[in-house]
Amino acid sequence: MDKIDKKLVTLLQENARMPLKVLAEKVFLSSPAVSARIER
Repeated sequence: MDKIDKKLVTLLQENARMPLKVLAEKVFLSSPAVSARIER
């Protein structure tokens, strides 16, 4: 688990219904990359 994964977990804990596009913008990744990290 790297810094980006930890940031995603924190963001999802704050708002679990946040769209992938918004998550991707906050961690500077593409939506598919964020989706793959969440599935892991």
